[in-house]
Amino acid sequence: MSQLHKTIKNAFLFPLLALALFGVNSARAELKFERTLIEDTIAPDVKSYPFEFAFKNEGDSSVEISEIKTTCGCTTAKLDKMTYAPGESGVIKGDFSVGSRQGLQSKKVRVLTKDLAQPEIQLALKLDILQLVTMKPGLLLWRVGSEPAAKTLTITPNAGLGASVVSVECESADFVVEALPAVAGSNDVEVVVAPLKTEASGRGLVKVTVAMADAEPKIIYAHALIR
Repeated sequence: MSQLHKTIKNAFLFPLLALALFGVNSARAELKFERTLIEDTIAPDVKSYPFEFAFKNEGDSSVEISEIKTTCGCTTAKLDKMTYAPGESGVIKGDFSVGSRQGLQSKKVRVLTKDLAQPEIQLALKLDILQLVTMKPGLLLWRVGSEPAAKTLTITPNAGLGASVVSVECESADFVVEALPAVAGSNDVEVVVAPLKTEASGRGLVKVTVAMADAEPKIIYAHALIR
């Protein structure tokens, strides 16, 4: 074949090849979520918070979701199926376990796909659980080898929610916990916490049982740590 014929042949082949590649690459999947952030306030007597993230494949090819991950064991998320055709919709359904948590909670849901153009989508929860009590300090800390002196934990119930402290105890035998007599005119509960020894690292959970009006008591934890 002459050089002229090769040149003419290539002149026709290259545009056809480019057109074919363009046709392949232009087919894409695109998951569009109605919202990527859920913000809400949760009452302290709620045990779990269900949530949903609705989406639609607005691309012109199918998308396969390979995995859904959450950043905390307290949060679950799942789908009915993992592959969605163009124009097809779906809903990620999840649940956040409130447990003993209170205050602002930020959790993420990661949606991983097999689409190179959209390998990951991050969804978020920002949930404010109304506080039944405030505890100061939130962490009672002793250094290894230090004097095992007692520290005071001040617990303030949220009177607006009808909260009151029922009991305080430590779930570790390595610490001693004692509630001080109530101070007249104060809603605070003061608790003295002391480790039996500080020769080695250790930890304990100070378990505070809080009563609520027209609801089951809830358990809140403070942390005692030797390190």
